[in-house]
Amino acid sequence: MKSLKNLRDAIIRAHERGKKQVEIAEFLGISTSTVNDAIKRYKESGNNEDQKGNVQCARGMIKRNPTTRANSTRKLAKKLDVSEASARRILKKDLNLKPFKFQKRQKLNAQAKL
Repeated sequence: MKSLKNLRDAIIRAHERGKKQVEIAEFLGISTSTVNDAIKRYKESGNNEDQKGNVQCARGMIKRNPTTRANSTRKLAKKLDVSEASARRILKKDLNLKPFKFQKRQKLNAQAKL
């Protein structure tokens, strides 16, 4: 599978050569919406690099409170205004964090520890 960066490069090159979006999609074997999104991003930002804003915001939020329950995926997604799947992807792939759930356990007394 091609990387997304290489795919966007190919889309932009074909678009600059005057190819239609449908032709690009058929040639690369992808959907026309993917082609449209890549061209739209290129026109808006002038480049086709990955957007880093949400990752940096998430990193800052986690750094401020690394062990609190406030860092749940749902709450992070809501604060960043992205889907929960995107928030999970940011945490797992970009920040190299693993998902976990706080678990309740019974408190051990001195006798039970022996």
